[in-house]
Amino acid sequence: MGNGDLSETVRKLGPTQVRGNINNQCAATQNSNVQPAPPQDNSVQLLMAIHGPPAYRNSKGELSRLNEPFWAAYHAWEEIEIIFEPNEQEFYSYDESNGLFLKRSSDSIRKKLATQILEAGRSWQNFADLEKFRNDRYLHGVLQHLRGEVEKPAVFKPDGRLIHLANCMLIFKDDGNFETQSFAPFFHSRNQSPIFYDPTAKCPDFERRILGHVEQDDRQCFSNTPANVYSAEI
Repeated sequence: MGNGDLSETVRKLGPTQVRGNINNQCAATQNSNVQPAPPQDNSVQLLMAIHGPPAYRNSKGELSRLNEPFWAAYHAWEEIEIIFEPNEQEFYSYDESNGLFLKRSSDSIRKKLATQILEAGRSWQNFADLEKFRNDRYLHGVLQHLRGEVEKPAVFKPDGRLIHLANCMLIFKDDGNFETQSFAPFFHSRNQSPIFYDPTAKCPDFERRILGHVEQDDRQCFSNTPANVYSAEI
């Protein structure tokens, strides 16, 4: 989901409703037999305001039911960006090391969810019993909610003006020029060229084999092409 998506949700709710929801969650805990101790992290507080507490308590004040929408949103929040493509029925998560969205299996997501719930139970006061909700019965429900939480149909559309290189993104402008940008999730790229961009590189084969057959007046047109991303072997 990422910070931007959560901020947008909070913006739609409005600060008054968000504060009210947080107060309601704290009040609900106060009415139980266990004193309130909600997580202090601001992002978790916001998720609680939107989705409710991490788990619900019974009349004895014991954690009795996992809040599956909360954990779906929490998992999405912890990722840089994760997407469910409904047409392919596949999860993809963003890898900031190469700028690619890579497939994620449901099993790997369930494993990470189990770890996140265990860590929360150990670090959030009065939520130690969360660890009992780490079996497949509960994680399956969280995974179902996660699909809806991060669904983005047809998001991986090819863009002919974009080349994903080994070390940057090359973007062609309408005037024929180009610019480079760093990797980022919003490019939604799943394919990468192994070629590195080097602004100081020379392409003697290109100049000899291609420009060598072109009239001098026309060479400038070809010279504006980002030849420094071409392979040395043409």
